[in-house]
Amino acid sequence: MIVFYNQKMEINRDISNLAIMAYDRVYNQHPLIIVDSMAASGISSIRILKDCKNVKKIYINDINPIAVDLINKNLSLNGIYNHPAHIEVSRKEANYLFSEIAQNSYTSSNNRPQKPNVISIDPFGTPNLYIDGAFKAIQKV
Repeated sequence: MIVFYNQKMEINRDISNLAIMAYDRVYNQHPLIIVDSMAASGISSIRILKDCKNVKKIYINDINPIAVDLINKNLSLNGIYNHPAHIEVSRKEANYLFSEIAQNSYTSSNNRPQKPNVISIDPFGTPNLYIDGAFKAIQKV
């Protein structure tokens, strides 16, 4: 398995970050919890952490162990480990991660759901396999 940076999708990452920041400013009333379920190099998560000041927690995940190593290196190179948000890097299948997040939100010790406000699904192919799990994991407004 390889890890790549898709330079052609730079404008997509710009628009995604702008959408997250607009959602946060206009609709959101709490700190953001974000899931980057197929993070590859982690570039999108790093940009979100640098651009958006209201991130409480971010899950940066990829099933590829090489990608997870690269995510950790990129977080370190960009000084992100000093960010006030709780950063959780993991190597899990996306639907497993979604299921885990949904389950943990119902068993949290403070009885307050900790479901994410934003979930990014960026597979190589169709996202259809991940939509159901993402909807179960995301915060309902």
